[in-house]
Amino acid sequence: MAHAVFMDPRFTFNAVDLSDHITDEGLGVSTTPVEDVAGGDTFVAYMAGLRKFGGTISGYQDYAASEVDATIFAAWLARSAVAITMGPDKTAAISTGNPEYQFTAFVAEYQPMQGRIGEASKFSLTLSPTTDLTRDVTP
Repeated sequence: MAHAVFMDPRFTFNAVDLSDHITDEGLGVSTTPVEDVAGGDTFVAYMAGLRKFGGTISGYQDYAASEVDATIFAAWLARSAVAITMGPDKTAAISTGNPEYQFTAFVAEYQPMQGRIGEASKFSLTLSPTTDLTRDVTP
């Protein structure tokens, strides 16, 4: 059974590669269960309803131009949806063993400052999608 070590995740936000700032990256998918119960049924059954997904990212903050804060804050301020790519390993080619997930999203939550005195400044970001999720395995 193959296992993967999360070493160098891929993350681009509005075509800006922020991968070198990421410490945590998550992409969650789910399906809403819809009850499928009618007269005569003796148990509750479910059908697959709407799917949903979202992303969470955190890492080290950088306030320089074209870096983390300038890029994310501009999109949040504009209330605009931007192109997102995420993947387990940015240094390896996209493949079935190293997929890239693509979608468009807006900034649902952004914490531009996190940390304690004497520690590196961090950020966190929650993305809400505006399009379907694509799983790309083509190099």
